[in-house]
Amino acid sequence: MERRNYDMKFEVRSNEEGNQEVVGYAAIFNSDSVKIGGKFVEIIEERAFDEVINDDVVALFNHDQSKVLGRTSAGTLKLSLDKSGLQYRYIDPQTSYSKDLLISIDRGDIKGSSFGFAEVTDKWYRRDDGVVVRSISKIGKLGDVSPVTSPAYETTSVFKRYNEFIDTEQREEKTEETKTEIPEEIKEEIKEIKTPNRNVRELQLSIGLA
Repeated sequence: MERRNYDMKFEVRSNEEGNQEVVGYAAIFNSDSVKIGGKFVEIIEERAFDEVINDDVVALFNHDQSKVLGRTSAGTLKLSLDKSGLQYRYIDPQTSYSKDLLISIDRGDIKGSSFGFAEVTDKWYRRDDGVVVRSISKIGKLGDVSPVTSPAYETTSVFKRYNEFIDTEQREEKTEETKTEIPEEIKEEIKEIKTPNRNVRELQLSIGLA
């Protein structure tokens, strides 16, 4: 399971029943993440969550399975998609840790959200500014959404994918460098040969002069 963090302010509202509701964004669309491991940025595409928005997802504090804040199947956590990203809202369960969390949010000590995910469809490329980008178009599994104290970045499978991209990029560059560029004047001389022998004929064919 991978986890990504976004630094976003929360809203704490009182709903019609008088309960406190915490609202935040677990992911922001089409926006560069911080540089992960100092190597690449991620972009979450708008349709990435389409197939998991109705999954059974939990809200946790700091991804801690023992600190449940809400669950979609119980109706205590609601997920929605808008132009900005993946929004979540949960009703405060009024546990000791959730009350502490509300105090920390109000003080500004907790101001980040994160989500756990897996089974992604992505593509890697290098932008004109030289930055390597991982663009995620589909998320196959959404595990949790979480208010978090600090970013939590996995350093296993995603960095393996990054290294594979760099290796491919370097091989392609090396192939380009080793290609022999025949000067135009030599091409003309070869082209002018009226009755080429077999080797010259093959050369003409290979560079498109015959």
